[in-house]
Amino acid sequence: MKLKPLKIGRRLVGEGHPCFIIAEIGSNHDQKLSQAKRLIDAAAAAGADAVKFQSLQFSELYPPGAPERMRRLYEQIKLDYGWYPELFAYARKRGVEPFSCPTSLESIAHLERQKVALYKIASPQTLAFPQLIDAVAATGKPAIFSTGYCDDARIARAARIFRRRGTPFAFLHCNSQYPAEPRVVGLRQMLALRDRHQAPAGFSDHTMGAHFASVAVALGACIIEKHLTLDRRLKGPDHGFAMEPGEFAEMTRQVRETELGLGLKKIVTPAERSLGRTMRMAVYAARDLRKGERLTPDTVRYLRSAKGVSAEDVFGRTLRLKRAVRAGRPVPTGALEPR
Repeated sequence: MKLKPLKIGRRLVGEGHPCFIIAEIGSNHDQKLSQAKRLIDAAAAAGADAVKFQSLQFSELYPPGAPERMRRLYEQIKLDYGWYPELFAYARKRGVEPFSCPTSLESIAHLERQKVALYKIASPQTLAFPQLIDAVAATGKPAIFSTGYCDDARIARAARIFRRRGTPFAFLHCNSQYPAEPRVVGLRQMLALRDRHQAPAGFSDHTMGAHFASVAVALGACIIEKHLTLDRRLKGPDHGFAMEPGEFAEMTRQVRETELGLGLKKIVTPAERSLGRTMRMAVYAARDLRKGERLTPDTVRYLRSAKGVSAEDVFGRTLRLKRAVRAGRPVPTGALEPR
């Protein structure tokens, strides 16, 4: 059964539609608005459909008395709510859909003010924050769930919450290791998510390199998410395993080529038709044939040629010649009639 696609802005995301490619900017803006814009530029130039941020605020995530090192980290990677109007408008101007992962109930209100077209619910919130899942579902906007950390029960709960609200959703299979080794990728789990929950599914790729994205698309992924950085040498928690702009563009090219190569039905190209005319097997006279003589295995040979009657036109039929044909010559088109 063909699954109903998600509608994200003007795009349809699902089977039979182009893969939705997300550039995960996350915290790689390094608390610089100009850098965040450069990352949006890079994502647009690389062919991404969307850019994703993380709505992180230390005071909304940790109680008083939390470790000072965590406060320092979140002060470095948080996305300032004051940036949202300018940043989201800039992304839309560049033709990419901006959205974010809300990590707290407070952040949803800020994102709603920006009229986001979708939400991403990160693995920690899918795992253990059903209140946030329900609040996102209540917006009526489609959401993409990441499933790292999560067992089947938590994933099924997220699906139930959204279905109860009548809100569309998709799943991203991922492994929450950064970077993820090939042996832990488990791409077939993406197919299990799709089939078990009857929802579009994709792959949040934390591996190094581009090839797993194309493999996922070949398996049926309709969404690919990959971290983007301007330079892997930059400091910060996500730069080291992210793709640089040129690499992201190459991944996008490979994904689009994979989509073209998959196709939806068998197509005989004009080049194949032209070549096929010279590769066909034709009917030739094995000896001098008289007018009225019947074609039999002893009277004809089948040779590769664009001339004369095709071998497929005489298969299973009893035919005779309307005129004589000399040995070694093709049986002309129109020279046969039923016996």
